[in-house]
Amino acid sequence: SEASADKNGDVPLRYLIFVSQSMPDSEVKALAQTYAGRKDVALVLRGMLPGQNISKVQSWILKMLAPIEVGTLIPNINMDSQPFTELGVSHVPVIARYDDDGKVQAYALGMTSIGWIDEKVQSGAAGNLGSFGPTVQVGEEDIVEVMQRRAAEYDWAGAAEGALDRFWARTEKYDLPRTQ
Repeated sequence: SEASADKNGDVPLRYLIFVSQSMPDSEVKALAQTYAGRKDVALVLRGMLPGQNISKVQSWILKMLAPIEVGTLIPNINMDSQPFTELGVSHVPVIARYDDDGKVQAYALGMTSIGWIDEKVQSGAAGNLGSFGPTVQVGEEDIVEVMQRRAAEYDWAGAAEGALDRFWARTEKYDLPRTQ
């Protein structure tokens, strides 16, 4: 189904497909290929695996998209824990359909088919449609909780101490002649 474009030609984000690094790579790759180039669909991750940094998440995403060549269409991939929290998603995959105002119309566990959820919504189904396929537990931690924890654990005073000296130590100096 094609989402209607607004007056600026932007297509609203109509579908979220909740994924996790704990899913089989082949399944995530297939979803990335299926929804590549669709502006109305996004694959969404909850956050990072325990002990993981953002570079490792980026590497995993690139692995899911490979091979990428010039002109290759890629899917929207977001990291956003809010939809996971709002829908209580602890197992994936899950597909959710949203209206033009960004409100959830329907969602289903174990499904990833846009055509299927469109048929359900058009026939009057709404809210939690149930579970329809195999799932795995989300492996990632909530990105907001990770950032809050890391900010609380960070030694802000230690980072501030000597910051000015470290700045000038790394700044290239130029000897310029005096002028009048």
